Amino acid sequence: MNCVMIVEDETELREVLTEAINDEGYATLGAALGDEAVALLTIPNLKLVITDINLPGAHDGIDVAIAARAAHPGIPLMFISGQHWQLDDAKKKLAGPAAFLPKPFSLSTLIEDVQRLMASAQPRLLHR
Repeated sequence: MNCVMIVEDETELREVLTEAINDEGYATLGAALGDEAVALLTIPNLKLVITDINLPGAHDGIDVAIAARAAHPGIPLMFISGQHWQLDDAKKKLAGPAAFLPKPFSLSTLIEDVQRLMASAQPRLLHR
């Protein structure tokens, strides 16, 4: 089953995001710290990483994203942040499939972006 990693230090928000994504039929894996998320990147069925940018510890959300792309080349990323300038910083540092959601955001917007990014992660059939 396709898995979505949610990296968010705010427990209540992480739980809301987890429930919303689980309701869409995706498995989820949660982490409160960037360090914890980086250690979990070895799972083989990881298809999307959603991360807050401002995380406590040695690794922020951009570090998590860089590590995720190293472990799973081309994996889609979704950044969330209450500080809009951090989203701009993430855009400058990482290319590839991504979404950038400023806090606060609606769950419907989140789910639309999750579905779009998960579709971009699916293998494409070549038609000749």
